[in-house]
Amino acid sequence: MVFLSAVQAGTQLLEQAFRILGRLRKAHHRQKALIEVLTRHESELCSVKAIIGIIDDEEDLQIPSVAAEMTRLREVQSKLVNLLEELDPKPKGTVQQFARQLTKGSSDESKLSTIMNELGQVKAMLLLRIQVANVGVISNMEKRLVANTKVIERVDQFLREEVDGCGGLRIARLLKGRLPSSA
Repeated sequence: MVFLSAVQAGTQLLEQAFRILGRLRKAHHRQKALIEVLTRHESELCSVKAIIGIIDDEEDLQIPSVAAEMTRLREVQSKLVNLLEELDPKPKGTVQQFARQLTKGSSDESKLSTIMNELGQVKAMLLLRIQVANVGVISNMEKRLVANTKVIERVDQFLREEVDGCGGLRIARLLKGRLPSSA
């Protein structure tokens, strides 16, 4: 009977050790994968920063619909900064970082993913607002609309180069291949 009890206790300890090792291995893998995730998020933030730069540079993009999206963007950015400050290991050290990854890693990743998805949605809406904006379109003395192709081409090229997956300005696609008018 004593022998059977000792075997059961040993088996339980082994099962517990296997579970703990599994959690440790999972936390270690999550910590390694976190670098890749953070690199993707950093790339997304660089893209948003580039969009903000073009909005700041081009007066034609400073319109109410873009301003509304910029307000939403500020709200999401605030949430992101607050979460990142909470997650920042500061001078805690490797052991404490690993312990946090072990205990709260999935929850932290989920929160970050949710905020980054929200940021992606705002970015998409911001791009849509920019793409349909009347960039470079002005009214001349005869009250006719005239397109400033230099501005349109500059903004279009910037969007195509700096923002992955962006098709550029809609108006640039409409004007492509057309000769400038003499009016």
